Amino acid sequence: MLEPEVRAEAIRWLGFALGDLAGARAALEEHDLPPRLAAYQAQQAAEKAIKALLILTGQDFERTHDLEALTLKLERLSNFAVGLRYPDAATEVGLAEAESAVKDAALIVESALGAFERLARIDRAEITAQ
Repeated sequence: MLEPEVRAEAIRWLGFALGDLAGARAALEEHDLPPRLAAYQAQQAAEKAIKALLILTGQDFERTHDLEALTLKLERLSNFAVGLRYPDAATEVGLAEAESAVKDAALIVESALGAFERLARIDRAEITAQ
């Protein structure tokens, strides 16, 4: 049985992932914004979705932005964690790369939503973007 506090915390993290994913998609639609903003928000969505799953399954994790430490599959998204936030570290991100990052993050968030349903019987309707 899942503890109510653990359940609530996992839902909260996945809600933040949904919010970040919505922000990434909105950034893609707003043509006046640089694509790096969408890529960064996509990275954040994926990171928070993975952390939500770790919380749900009772696994500890470091407070890190390095997605490689969370999963090997997300190497490309990890580059957006720091490399796009600060002007002195910024790399150029084109629209196609940002769109790809948002698609990748959407797959990860969708997988997390499915796992919540299967593992903890948490309905998607209980999880709202924050």
